[in-house]
Amino acid sequence: MSTSYYDYYDGSKIFSFLSNKIGLPLDLVNFLIAQIAALCLARLFRKPLKFASTEFRHSVCLIIGLSMGYFCFGKQAIHISVLPMMTYILLRTTPQHLIGNIILTASMLYLSCLHLHRQIYHTADYTLDITGPLMVITQRVTSLAYTLQDSVANNEINSNSESKSSDVKVDKIPSPLEYFAFTLAFQTLMCGPVVFYTDYINFIEGPRVNENRGDTGAMLRALASESSMEISATTCDTGEPIATTSTWMDRIHCSAPNEEKAITMPSPRRAVIYKVAGSIAAAVLYLTLAKKYSLSVLEELSDPTSEVSRTWSALYLLWYAHLCVLVVRCKYYHAWLLSEAICNNCGMGFNGYDKDGQPKWDKMSNIDVFGFEFAQNFRMGLASWNKNTNAWLRSVAYERGGAAWRTARVYALSALWHGFHPGYYLTFFAGGIFTVAARRVRAVVRPLFLGSRPIKMFYDLVTLVTTRVAMTYATVPFVLLHLEPSLAFYGKLYYSLHFIAIGALFLPGNGKGSSSMESLSKTSTKTSESMPVANGESSNKLKIS
Repeated sequence: MSTSYYDYYDGSKIFSFLSNKIGLPLDLVNFLIAQIAALCLARLFRKPLKFASTEFRHSVCLIIGLSMGYFCFGKQAIHISVLPMMTYILLRTTPQHLIGNIILTASMLYLSCLHLHRQIYHTADYTLDITGPLMVITQRVTSLAYTLQDSVANNEINSNSESKSSDVKVDKIPSPLEYFAFTLAFQTLMCGPVVFYTDYINFIEGPRVNENRGDTGAMLRALASESSMEISATTCDTGEPIATTSTWMDRIHCSAPNEEKAITMPSPRRAVIYKVAGSIAAAVLYLTLAKKYSLSVLEELSDPTSEVSRTWSALYLLWYAHLCVLVVRCKYYHAWLLSEAICNNCGMGFNGYDKDGQPKWDKMSNIDVFGFEFAQNFRMGLASWNKNTNAWLRSVAYERGGAAWRTARVYALSALWHGFHPGYYLTFFAGGIFTVAARRVRAVVRPLFLGSRPIKMFYDLVTLVTTRVAMTYATVPFVLLHLEPSLAFYGKLYYSLHFIAIGALFLPGNGKGSSSMESLSKTSTKTSESMPVANGESSNKLKIS
């Protein structure tokens, strides 16, 4: 009797009838149900739990996270408990000047074992895999460990890299409840993005969303617009404004009889609706085009007698590959936008007001879709894709050790974090070459096109197209996973972009481009020099982190 992925899938089978009715795999149905439930439950933190104790809010995050893990993964969910337990013991017992290095090593070893197990035994069985949440948990525990290590060593490396708003300095080991609630918080457990400890604690203990602001919101937006400052107010339970401050994070106590207090923030309703709509649009686009532009066609390249190998031109192959990778990216747009909506719906992710006085709910943003799709160079693309993972790579790899081999450290850790499929390493090897080559081209060639606006526009158009081509070329192995079709794809294109990138390294001139990390840090403290870290997965594997 033949077996199917249902024989390996340990998650809940309650909704098997729905899976059969709509034609989606059960694991994907469970993922969607869990995320929709999380979106609905997130509202509790803005309403009944707004003034609950921090312990209770921690507990709710933890319980929902564990429940979602068991619902989606069954007995495999034990791993999302074991890894935090193991690392917490290390936090308590390891010399703190080594705590980051040791926890990074231990967590990566644990994650690597599960990557290997899946690769050997369940390569194409099902799409939802426990290694996805474990990748997110690994980011959380290692970023916290390095923050503690830096604090003990009086090292300021992490002061501008752990998150966009490291408003709380971590100088002591969290309590067990704080730690496990942080590592298993339901908002981003399933597919990321990583939430850093300072942001999580600010959400639990800091300002709470107060939507009963009357005319206060309009006043604050006007003030913010005039002064270009992020301004907010505190209110009592009566809704009366108490004071305004120059930063929305300030805590001003209220003299109301019940001593309840909150900083007035705008309702996230509009941001949530916008992101849910974007998530649905990405899902519809994926479901509509996935069969038409299937990765299985590219896998036929491993067969020299296939029609793809014999008749397709290199140009048409590259175009088809571009569409395939674009369709796969829609899975990530769907999952990340929905996850961001969950964060916003619970009050997490408010980032003050922009210069026009409009509220910003982008602190938990992991993707800038238009910024990535229309990036004119690798720097812009990297700054727009998987932004929180880029921040993690900056914190634990790029800024550790000497300046030499920084780029190599980032790409090596990113590849290892994803797993051991050969396609990952082909992608990150190409990405490393392209990153350095793009830096060299920008330093030497770009100044030649700054003489007039039309010439500059022509240069920007050329770099936009070049960036799209290079991204597709580099990431096809990432989505194919396997070595043979990946090498066949490169062979069909004569390894042309590899040779062009290597040649660009020897361009004459004295241009000295700043490193991608330094350039990215000027525009966002949550970016890092890495390839678009998960530009696409195979069609049979959804692991978004």
